[in-house]
Amino acid sequence: IWLSDDRKQAIIRELSKDFTVYSEVGSKNPNEIIPPYKWVKVINEELNAGAEKVICEARESGTVGV
Repeated sequence: IWLSDDRKQAIIRELSKDFTVYSEVGSKNPNEIIPPYKWVKVINEELNAGAEKVICEARESGTVGV
């Protein structure tokens, strides 16, 4: 599913009150390129929202530069 960054962070904040939250950033879409500054921004926002760990999605091909 697709969620806006704000909505995802709100869900992380709520769930992290009672659960250990593991989040994932990136895209499985081979046509979507995420610039490095956006990766860092989103990872930090999700950690600050309460995620214990953030997993970086590099697609099966591993060609996104992670």
